[in-house]
Amino acid sequence: MPVPRALSAPSAALVLTLALGPAATGLALPQDAAAEAGRAPVAELAAPFLGAWMAADDSGDAWLFEETRAGWGAAPQPSFTRTTWRADGVTLEAWAQRRDLGLEREGDSLWVTRDGERRRFERAEAMPGSLVVQTPDIAAPEPLEPDALDALRAELSERRDKEQAVRARISDPDEDQSVVMSEMHRIDVDNTAWLKERMADTGWFDAARFGRKATGDAFLIVQHSGDLGLMTAALPLIKAEIRSGAIRGDQFALLYDRLALNLGRKQSFGSQLSGNDDGLFVCPLDDPEGVDARRKAVGMGPLVDYLELFRDQNGGALPQGLDGTPFGE
Repeated sequence: MPVPRALSAPSAALVLTLALGPAATGLALPQDAAAEAGRAPVAELAAPFLGAWMAADDSGDAWLFEETRAGWGAAPQPSFTRTTWRADGVTLEAWAQRRDLGLEREGDSLWVTRDGERRRFERAEAMPGSLVVQTPDIAAPEPLEPDALDALRAELSERRDKEQAVRARISDPDEDQSVVMSEMHRIDVDNTAWLKERMADTGWFDAARFGRKATGDAFLIVQHSGDLGLMTAALPLIKAEIRSGAIRGDQFALLYDRLALNLGRKQSFGSQLSGNDDGLFVCPLDDPEGVDARRKAVGMGPLVDYLELFRDQNGGALPQGLDGTPFGE
């Protein structure tokens, strides 16, 4: 599995919350209690800044601050991260990367300093549109003619082969990795747009109509899309395909965890790792003590066994938790 470096994420304050509730997994997942241990100081530091803020200019940019998450609303889609509050602002934490924001309240205005740029924001009366993740339309699954099914299967398979072929070139010492990453991005963007159009016309690539291979091919496009609305809309459809055998439980867990992190939450199955100059790390994990039970429920082995697969990439050490949680050593 490619180790993601930095991805964006939407907010649980939106309707996307529904995608990651217990109903989405069929499991009784623990609540994120990150703020509970130090709730009073976190609440005190965050209180002046909580809520949505619109840029004072006409850019449409916006911030959303919550105790455990922050959201940045700008084209083409919002991004959301976890937060650590400080006396002079907040640290945004996305995968293994951190960025500090300076925050100052001045009446009903909020001044935000990011990367040396200081901008003024005003409190929003409603959720700004730039913070809303748009989920795609999905048509009802109607019967299709055999020729139409064959054509869609063939194109989907071809697109899947292209996205896998470019990923096979990652880390090849004979390849210019900037060229590889640019080509991979172009393929993913094109595949994402195509899949959303087909879903609007004919619905999800369900195994009942298209077969298990097509469902698996569509899953890969969703997983690599980076499109938060598509991932959110597809998650319950992919969960349903576990029963058909078209999707394995570990594949569902990969998408669930990636979307959870991209929503500024903690992951549940421990499938997502990320790296920085200090090595590879397990991205923040909710209820580490219960992770193996959750993994077992979807057919996955113990987390420590999974982490052993990354030992060589991590200088011989077992990856540990990004938030300091120890695993296996």
